[in-house]
Amino acid sequence: MGVRSGARARGLLIRAMGAGILEALAEALDNVEKHSGATTVSIAVTVGRGGVRMTVSDHGKGFELSRAGRGVARMRAALAEAGGSLSVNSVPGEGTTVSGVVPRAR
Repeated sequence: MGVRSGARARGLLIRAMGAGILEALAEALDNVEKHSGATTVSIAVTVGRGGVRMTVSDHGKGFELSRAGRGVARMRAALAEAGGSLSVNSVPGEGTTVSGVVPRAR
């Protein structure tokens, strides 16, 4: 019974990790479409021993990080709920890169 319970808990954790990454990815792409003016977007999602990482980069308008809006807050919250974190790098006139990481539970 303990093995089943552990497997069930592990499955819930993996789903939470995936849900956090997918929610943040969807929000990042929505932000690119609505705000960046970019014609090209790069997307990477990787899974490794350390966990799951997603990166979305565009060569659009960029923005001042002090003016980050609700979209960034939603991405940060989705990843935090899954035990992860978000980093945003943006340069006005050059574009934005959003990276989210959800570490694998030990």
